[in-house]
Amino acid sequence: MERSHHAQAWPKKADADEGAKPGATEQESAELRDAKKRIRLLEQEAEVMRRVTVACGCWASARKRSTNGTTPT
Repeated sequence: MERSHHAQAWPKKADADEGAKPGATEQESAELRDAKKRIRLLEQEAEVMRRVTVACGCWASARKRSTNGTTPT
């Protein structure tokens, strides 16, 4: 079944690439796929940083200093 889907999809892709029909071009699809992958990676990195910050207590101590009117170091 999947093979027939691909066989039907490539003419649509070709028409979009040539500008004959609306739709994402092959290059646009690749750029979107890469952007989504990069976003996923950045979200994972942000989550790791949040966990490390909480684990080392940096967030709590920095928050206490900022509420006391002192500058965190």
